[in-house]
Amino acid sequence: MNIEHLIREWALRLNGGCPDPKNRSHLEILAEYMIQQGHPREGVQAYISQISEAKGIFDVGIVKQIGGDDITQEDVDKISTLPLQSLTAGSGNTFNASKKEYSLSDIKSLMSKGKIVITTAGSITKVRSQYGERICQLSKKVKQGSDKHLGRVHTILQLLQLGAEIKGKVAAGIGYENMQIENLDNWMKTNLGNKKSLPLFIKGKDTGVEIDGGAKVSGVPKADLAFGIGGKPTFFISYKHGAMFDPSGNELKASFQQYGSISSFYNKKFTAQMEKVPGVKKMIDDFVEAVKKQVAKSGKVYKNVTKIRNEKGQWILTAGGKDVIPKDQNSKLWTKHVSKINKMKPKNLYVLENASGWSRRRSVLKAGKVGQDVSMMSIFGNDYFTGKAGINNCNILMQDNAAFSVGFAINDDGEATAVHIGVSSAGHIMWNPKIYGGAKKFPSFGKQYEPYMVARYTGESKMVVKDGLMIGCRLLINPASQTKGGDI
Repeated sequence: MNIEHLIREWALRLNGGCPDPKNRSHLEILAEYMIQQGHPREGVQAYISQISEAKGIFDVGIVKQIGGDDITQEDVDKISTLPLQSLTAGSGNTFNASKKEYSLSDIKSLMSKGKIVITTAGSITKVRSQYGERICQLSKKVKQGSDKHLGRVHTILQLLQLGAEIKGKVAAGIGYENMQIENLDNWMKTNLGNKKSLPLFIKGKDTGVEIDGGAKVSGVPKADLAFGIGGKPTFFISYKHGAMFDPSGNELKASFQQYGSISSFYNKKFTAQMEKVPGVKKMIDDFVEAVKKQVAKSGKVYKNVTKIRNEKGQWILTAGGKDVIPKDQNSKLWTKHVSKINKMKPKNLYVLENASGWSRRRSVLKAGKVGQDVSMMSIFGNDYFTGKAGINNCNILMQDNAAFSVGFAINDDGEATAVHIGVSSAGHIMWNPKIYGGAKKFPSFGKQYEPYMVARYTGESKMVVKDGLMIGCRLLINPASQTKGGDI
């Protein structure tokens, strides 16, 4: 492309004869001329975008994607004149629990260490690390034409110009486990030397296994990641991403939502295990019955249900021989339960209708030894009572908001004799008492982390109860700071 010729021809097509790269209409005329000369439309658009960004002219579609649909062209035109504003960490931050705001320079320093991704789905635009951690964010619900909001949008636009990647969304947490595996693998490749594998120590404790790097865990077991030899797992980890302590050593609210799902306990293998552990199944069954009564009180009980169907977008139940139209017509509540209801024909159908945000809870540890058993199974996996490590009986729970520290023990000849892994001062570990220590001492829980059995509204969930079927309610083991609703 002959730039001098291009500018000359551009000037000839302007009344004033002086092209202004900050003038949007001038750029449109330039683009039209370039396309007429046979340049590919996509290439022309990319070229014009480069000029626009360099001159502080931003595409209105991108700006709306970042800052909200109410942003006008007038807003876009003045963005480059506004000072950059810091972005807030937000309630979902797992990157650095102690930092509340991030300036452009803060984020630029992070970009030198790894890729930055901007996700724009929903009502919040999020700035994430390459592993998916939410660093900071921008709400699209605030007054979108305000200079402060546009200044924050300006900050994100600057990040895009510096090479940040923009996406609609990424699956939450998909990169956290990869972060830990890649970190370990890089260390091992650099320092393993001629050794095939090394004994693994965590926080100075001998795990009793050897590893040469990370190992994949297939499916959706309790183990989130594993270390092993030749890709075969030998050490299984339940991994929780986020800080437990702030820089002053104060315990933070749990960064993760749950230890485990009670409903996952309900299978043939669980039933066989529970026959050998008196009290556990009764404890859970008692909680289910208590929850059922709360659902009946807050929701609706339909008697002798024989059928559910959808006619012209309306859900209809046949209960007691009569058609009944539920007040809650939310398809999320009914769609996944049609087959089960029609096949089971429940004597009582307990439905948690119109109950977004509803929850009830019960302390697990107050149940004594039985509660301890339930807690350990929810944390380490359904195979906890076997005492044998595996994908559903993790060796350890490890929590941190950063990559695990990795180092080596070295002998007098300078050879690595063991690999040592640990968490940062913000992190926390809990050993499986059935595998390490013979379960003589039950692990301690901080105030924010005490386990509770929790029932909460989730439309897609269902559970068979003694006298029928309960839908719209999910059962979990949650940390205390993640529980809501009254005690039952």
